[in-house]
Amino acid sequence: MGLFLMESLRITRLFPVIGALPDKTRVRMIWITFSLLFSLACVEAGLAYMREVLLQDELATSALLRGDGVQVLSGQFLWITTAAQMGMGFILPFALTFVAIPLETFVHSLRTLVGLIVMGLLRMLSVVLRLIANTCRYLGTLTQQIYDLPLFIPLWLEERHNESGSRSGNANAQELRS
Repeated sequence: MGLFLMESLRITRLFPVIGALPDKTRVRMIWITFSLLFSLACVEAGLAYMREVLLQDELATSALLRGDGVQVLSGQFLWITTAAQMGMGFILPFALTFVAIPLETFVHSLRTLVGLIVMGLLRMLSVVLRLIANTCRYLGTLTQQIYDLPLFIPLWLEERHNESGSRSGNANAQELRS
């Protein structure tokens, strides 16, 4: 409710649709969200009071079970803790309303941060993929050269044999001409 109240008051801009509402609708939304926030704060204060009452009942029950008698702390200053708990329970929802302001800053900063992280991850991915691509290319060239190595020797011997045969054929042809 606090977030919607802050949006309706145009303090934060997490939901631009709420800020773009007509003023009459926005003012209605302000009163509705404030009423709901106020009622929730009252419920919280009531729960704090009930917690203190239940705590006193539990202390009285445990004292009675221990056999300490009916001598329960019926101090005149117990209302101070009860009032403090109720006050804190009432103020807490209103205090949490102001969390919307740093939340807005966090969301805007988070969007930039996530963008930078994704950009860095994509750059690292491109480097890794480029490394894998170059590795595969050079492994392919190496494999081709290793494949050609055993074939080189017989082809080289055949070429040498053909050269020596053509030399002897040329020598025989020259002898015949002379």
